[in-house]
Amino acid sequence: VNKVIPLHPQVVVFMEDINDLSTLLYEHTYWNKHTVRSPLETLQKKKLVGKLLKELLIPDLNEAYRNLKDRLASKPQDEFAGARKKIKYNQAQLVHEFAMNLQALVSICQAYGITPVLMTQENRITANPDPVIKAYLTRYGKETGISYVQVRELYDAFNNAIREVGRKNHVMVIDLAQEIPANKKYIYDIVHFNDAGSQLAARIIAARLKGLIAPHAKLPSKG
Repeated sequence: VNKVIPLHPQVVVFMEDINDLSTLLYEHTYWNKHTVRSPLETLQKKKLVGKLLKELLIPDLNEAYRNLKDRLASKPQDEFAGARKKIKYNQAQLVHEFAMNLQALVSICQAYGITPVLMTQENRITANPDPVIKAYLTRYGKETGISYVQVRELYDAFNNAIREVGRKNHVMVIDLAQEIPANKKYIYDIVHFNDAGSQLAARIIAARLKGLIAPHAKLPSKG
């Protein structure tokens, strides 16, 4: 709303799944107190004044401190460190929250004359995972109490929610979860593209968007 609409885009493409799933599993709601995962950031007045004074007296001190702390850390920072424990969840409720958020995005786009496009998320969370993915999600399961099968069910349910919101709103869905092979040739971890995956996804997305964008493209003037 604050950053994209003023740019007057013709089309907005939205692809999400695993970040929303993580947020809702750990925080149970989008509107939480997590400094990164909440749509609003709230600071105590005392902390806000202190931060402002440091920024005025020594510009960029806070950012330099954070960068130094990250470099000196013996292990990567875990943004969910305080929430990693045995998780109880209601799958239907999580999917409902996610679907409502997608519906809000679609409705906002349509209200401003923007064409929304949804995309499912490519992944290697398959019925028969390779050893690397299975080992990673098994470790995750020991932490959270969520088995590999449950992770897969949740993840697939979120991708299905994307498809369903697209269908109900007659919105294009680019189904990368179906079109990108679920292996390390294209995806280097669980959900992130390597170079080959990025190139394949770009070809798929460009082919689908061509029909939406081409009618609005400016034709070269005849010389």
